[in-house]
Amino acid sequence: MTDYIDKSPIPNTCPVIDKIIDAMQLAIYEAEYITRDSGGSYEFQTNWIIGGLNIAISDMEKIRQENQAMRKWAIDEHQRAEEAKKERDDAIERYDVLELEINYLREQLKEEVEYGTIH
Repeated sequence: MTDYIDKSPIPNTCPVIDKIIDAMQLAIYEAEYITRDSGGSYEFQTNWIIGGLNIAISDMEKIRQENQAMRKWAIDEHQRAEEAKKERDDAIERYDVLELEINYLREQLKEEVEYGTIH
């Protein structure tokens, strides 16, 4: 498909995903601070939190990629629909022109039959 301007009513989700990832990264930073500040007393708990947040960040990146793929698919399908609509409109226009031509030729034939000019 050719390039198409994104006119979808749903805004791009990347900024929202970025905010969520930023919040998760801040939580990781804070968990690391707690581990350092406590002399390692909470290392198990903070490592568990950090691991969970890193998994969530990875999942958010997957969501970003899937959203981008879905958005591209939707844009491509919209463009295909627009092209099909144009083809339909062109076919209707051709039909109308041919119908007028048939009616014209039918009238000509009728006149020729009436006036006996057909050999």
